[in-house]
Amino acid sequence: MPRALPGLAYPGSFHLVIAGGLFDYLPDRWAILTLKSIRRLITPGGRLLFSNIAAGNPFRVWLEYLANWRLIERDEQDLRQLLGAAGFAADEARVFRDSSGLAY
Repeated sequence: MPRALPGLAYPGSFHLVIAGGLFDYLPDRWAILTLKSIRRLITPGGRLLFSNIAAGNPFRVWLEYLANWRLIERDEQDLRQLLGAAGFAADEARVFRDSSGLAY
């Protein structure tokens, strides 16, 4: 994923990047590399909106056992650490759970 992103557009090409359901599958190393690539593509003042399954998902056992569907759960601190490691101002990020409480 990180290798493909730079070829998609010129640096600073996007005002908004949305990534729903992507980071649930990426280990930290790949998530950071992907976030670094995305950061280069966003214009100054641009925004990144992404989701991640929240730690403590009560349906995890069913997803993994019945559907063989493995997701990487993260909490708010985990998300801020990823953003900071990728060069985003993690302390300025707005991190919140969705209305279901199952994702950020």
